[in-house]
Amino acid sequence: MRTIALALGVALVTASSATAAFVVTSRNIKNGTIQLVDISPRAKDGLRGQRGPRGAQGAPGISSITEVSVTLTIAAGGTGGTVASCPTGLSPISGGYMGSGYLTTSGVILVYINRRSQQRGWEVAAKNTATVPLSVLVHAYCAPGIAGVA
Repeated sequence: MRTIALALGVALVTASSATAAFVVTSRNIKNGTIQLVDISPRAKDGLRGQRGPRGAQGAPGISSITEVSVTLTIAAGGTGGTVASCPTGLSPISGGYMGSGYLTTSGVILVYINRRSQQRGWEVAAKNTATVPLSVLVHAYCAPGIAGVA
């Protein structure tokens, strides 16, 4: 009985010594299996680099939008154009048009210019193929402080 206990004791000591001698290296670790909770706080601190300088401040967002509208009435068979101009200090960020009587039994309005104007607004030009006068409502959406927009 004493021999069995001694043999068991030797086996346990040998087994625990063998286990303690095992060292985990990168060769023993499968990619993607280590998680953040598996890393010691000291090792995590070692992974952090120095904080860099603060980047440049971005452009401010749009604080408000002002809509400006102008009605363009085009005579029967004629052409015409107009600009919905932004107030001083504001720049156009978008625009467009709405027509009344686009499709009539006697003709249509054909819009051939719909763009940001060089005159600080939104420009629309059209041809009226109808036999009656037709109107287009031109919109400019204007905002302050838009860099690079004249």
